[in-house]
Amino acid sequence: EDISALAQINIAAVEKLLDRISFFCSEPKSFEELLHDLFTDYGMTMSIQQYALIGSTVRSCLSGLLTKGQIKYICEDGYVKWQKL
Repeated sequence: EDISALAQINIAAVEKLLDRISFFCSEPKSFEELLHDLFTDYGMTMSIQQYALIGSTVRSCLSGLLTKGQIKYICEDGYVKWQKL
């Protein structure tokens, strides 16, 4: 079966998530602050299971954005914060 339409939907969803992460990182944000902003933006209620699952996805996105040179991390007051370049 042809899954290209489904693949395009998934690609669009990831691109939207990357855009939202970049938007929220306009000012330095800790991972928890960023995750809170994303849950609020998507109208989700956080459970420990969602924290683990969505958190893993967001960490992967942060890693990708860092590798592409679109965000940076800074250490501030003992916390890692993420900021858009």
